[in-house]
Amino acid sequence: MRKIIPSLFIMLLAFTVTTEAQQRRTRVNTNVEAKEMVQKRQMMTKQRMQKKDRFQESLTEQQKEQIKEITLSSRKETISLQNQLAEKHARIRTLSTGDDYDEQALNKVIDEAAELRAEITKVQLTTKHSIRETLTDDQKVLFDSRMQKAGKRKKMMKARSARRNK
Repeated sequence: MRKIIPSLFIMLLAFTVTTEAQQRRTRVNTNVEAKEMVQKRQMMTKQRMQKKDRFQESLTEQQKEQIKEITLSSRKETISLQNQLAEKHARIRTLSTGDDYDEQALNKVIDEAAELRAEITKVQLTTKHSIRETLTDDQKVLFDSRMQKAGKRKKMMKARSARRNK
């Protein structure tokens, strides 16, 4: 019995040391993978910025000023519409969660919100068209590819937030 207890203690100690060493290796591998992922993201961001810079660099000062004016007037218009849309969404929440459910009033507010959303989309498309009119053919190609990528990123982010909210 006296020989068994020290033997068990030594085996337990060896098992603990081995397990901890394996855990350290796993932590090190995880840290290396995390660092690699961060570096990869930084590289992708840098590449995106370089592409964005190509478009910006291709613009003349006059084009930059025109685009600035177009986007500023568009933002003024869309901010007002977005605020109204937020009010409609709040009203929809109020009508749909209250004790008195008024389907007719709810449908009316939903239709008004849809009209506001359509108006925002129209302003955005008009802005995009106005910007394209100031560009040369080569710049239009860069601009269009930039808009497509921005749309894809927006869809990805919406999908990602939808998965998180589940």
